Amino acid sequence: MNILIMVRGVILAVAFVTVAAQSQATEASEKRHVVSSATQFVRLWMIEDYPPEKIDKAALLEAASDLRFNFPPEYEAVVTEVGLLSATGDLLEAAIQKDTDFPVVSDFFKPADIVSTTKNWQSIGLPNDLIAFASDDLGNLFCFKRDGRSGVWFYDHDFDEVSKVSASFGAWLDTQNKLKDPN
Repeated sequence: MNILIMVRGVILAVAFVTVAAQSQATEASEKRHVVSSATQFVRLWMIEDYPPEKIDKAALLEAASDLRFNFPPEYEAVVTEVGLLSATGDLLEAAIQKDTDFPVVSDFFKPADIVSTTKNWQSIGLPNDLIAFASDDLGNLFCFKRDGRSGVWFYDHDFDEVSKVSASFGAWLDTQNKLKDPN
């Protein structure tokens, strides 16, 4: 009887380790993909003479602490390894030419600006469960939900409306990149 209990315990331990290893491998794969997408964004939509500013992990942790929020790992990877993205008018022009209603990003916020923008906008209408990390050219906000894993949300300040624009940060970047005409 005791041997059976021990064998079950070993099987459960092996299963737990296997699931944890698979989860880590998936997260590492997602991180590589999003860093690649951000690098492509830099190549497609930024001016070469103005490279993205990499963010120190400590500054990001300070902002997270101030907001009582954990940034999605994909986002952390991009801003610490690639830097803060910022688009030229070419991205907006591509969206207009493709007649898409998908909102396009203009600038990412520095960690201190994430805190101040989020707090200021929450005092005038931004829902408290949203954390602003970027804006479009009209000042509307791209946000994460406080849960940190529910995709990218768009806050339209003119209509005081919130809509989900992507299931993940990486997919959101991919959609921005797909606006580039392959020809």
